[in-house]
Amino acid sequence: MKKVIVVIILLFILQIVAAAAIYIKSEIEYAKLYVPSIDNISMYNTSISFTVYGKNNLVMYKKYYKRQEKLKGSYDMMQVIPMVDIIINQRHQSIKETGIERWKKIILNNQGIDPFSLEGAAFVHYTDMLISKSSLSGLKKELVRWYTIDKLNNQYSKVGLSKLLLDSSSYAENIYGIAAASKYYFNKDIENVTKLEMAFLLSAISWDNKPVNPLKDYQELDRKARNILYILYKNKNLSEAEYEKYMAENINFQPEIINTVEPAYVNAVLKQIKDNKDINDNLGKVDVSVYTGYDEKANKIARQVLDEYYKDKDDELQTAFVLLNNKTQEVLAAIGSRQYNTKVNRALTTSRQMASTFKPIVFLSAFEKGIKPSDQVVDMPYEFVVEDVIYRPNNYNGFFMGKIPIRYAFVYSLNNSTIKVAEMAGLEYVKDMSIALGMNKDIKPFYAMALGAFPATPMTVAQIFSTIGNLGEYKKATLATGYKIGDKTYNLKEAPKQVVSQEAAYQTLYIMQAVASRGTARGAHLLKGTGAKTGTSNDTKDAWTVAVFGDYTAVVWVGYDDLRPITIGGGGGRLAAPIIAEFQRRYFGKNATFSFQVPNNIVFKRVDARSGLLTERKSAGTYIEAYNKKRLPKSE
Repeated sequence: MKKVIVVIILLFILQIVAAAAIYIKSEIEYAKLYVPSIDNISMYNTSISFTVYGKNNLVMYKKYYKRQEKLKGSYDMMQVIPMVDIIINQRHQSIKETGIERWKKIILNNQGIDPFSLEGAAFVHYTDMLISKSSLSGLKKELVRWYTIDKLNNQYSKVGLSKLLLDSSSYAENIYGIAAASKYYFNKDIENVTKLEMAFLLSAISWDNKPVNPLKDYQELDRKARNILYILYKNKNLSEAEYEKYMAENINFQPEIINTVEPAYVNAVLKQIKDNKDINDNLGKVDVSVYTGYDEKANKIARQVLDEYYKDKDDELQTAFVLLNNKTQEVLAAIGSRQYNTKVNRALTTSRQMASTFKPIVFLSAFEKGIKPSDQVVDMPYEFVVEDVIYRPNNYNGFFMGKIPIRYAFVYSLNNSTIKVAEMAGLEYVKDMSIALGMNKDIKPFYAMALGAFPATPMTVAQIFSTIGNLGEYKKATLATGYKIGDKTYNLKEAPKQVVSQEAAYQTLYIMQAVASRGTARGAHLLKGTGAKTGTSNDTKDAWTVAVFGDYTAVVWVGYDDLRPITIGGGGGRLAAPIIAEFQRRYFGKNATFSFQVPNNIVFKRVDARSGLLTERKSAGTYIEAYNKKRLPKSE
């Protein structure tokens, strides 16, 4: 009976051993699936940052939450190897005092690696780092460590291990890699640090995932760095003269400065996205990138033009310049100050009377209502009565043209006839049209509205004319066009919507081209094909020009912040339009020309300016007009 019991116990033990062997084998096979690639091992500590990009991947703003940078492939490791040997030896001594985890020591010794050597230090460091990326624990985790150390041992030389060690060690909170540490501490590329600074960086390496505090631990790091140089000197790796020179020097921190490109633009981008939950929830956890339409070339040229324009003008006279791409909805430039390093952005935040730049909305509304550009209006002094109030607008210099085509009222910016056209379209209708184009909803259907009495920011003005330039399709312009969280990209552009017919928008653009060539903007010499409108508020407190050309809309405002009159003379055509004209020449080339897409329903007919009737006569007083073919005038 005893023999039977013994046999049963032995069989049971064998079953346990077999089950354990099967379990261990399965654990080994499972663990092998998690053995990390070591071909680019130093990149396991990836940087985490928040970055704002302009066009062509221009970095406009960057904030690191976690910084990692590798040594360049061309970096001469031999200049730093003697120092690495010293810090490894120092680590050897500290480990002997504090001990090393028994399991790690067993693994290293089993593979013929001295736990207190460079290899041992590097292997422990790397496997701790790599394994921390997985959710494994217990036996599986240590099996992964075993296989990872084996791979490292077979692949990397001492020089390779030294480089990997320097590339991924922690040097301060969230700073990984000695190249990143060099910029963090000294604002230098690693190739440019002195031996004393290099020794300081090596002394800052954290071996226990508890990064140093450069201010709190400065004295200890300084002591260690100078001790490294002393050992180099004793080992004849440093001359006496060099040693004495470094001992006499102080280690001075100069943290990396990442310059912000066009600070006011970046500040506006940050305001736009400040309430974005996706971005806020992921900051500091993964890479977050925000993309904008900022065009570096356009901004540099605009700044050059503005600097030259203002060099002989009052220091307090200010400006705003906006450039939009109508098709892509991108804000290519939004300059709101003559000063560069400022967060003040009048282009986006300062509302001023639109003056005559509002008038195209009046004519657009009329064309949309079916009124034709050649329909007749009488330009003369009018009294417009609202309850007990009489409104008596005047034309510039008291000039009146009598009976004229509506086109002339537009081209020559005639106040009285513009208000008559607004009456024909309906003041309420003009108000609604302006809001649909992007105007502030606070606008009221007053007679003065037609002459631009209500304020708007330069960006709002640009948005209005961008919609006209898009043939009536409203595409909301945006500074931040999209963002990326990790590997996933999100779009911030709003869906477009048609708010006015293509035909009415084109008719407006067609007449705006005449404003540029022979109307109030003629003296600026805007490039051929440009549609423009100038504006000058009462007492010349504001001077405006808006230009639409090809796929672009540009707006310039000039004025004082305290609303005092501009005393150098002239209106928007003289004070603002030349800025856009010079920008065009430098950005596109002086021989560039522009055109607008012609809608299918637009036809071009000759008309008599005095009668508004279509004619075949090519005589004085006739011209070519753009018509909606469904709304043609009568013929002679």
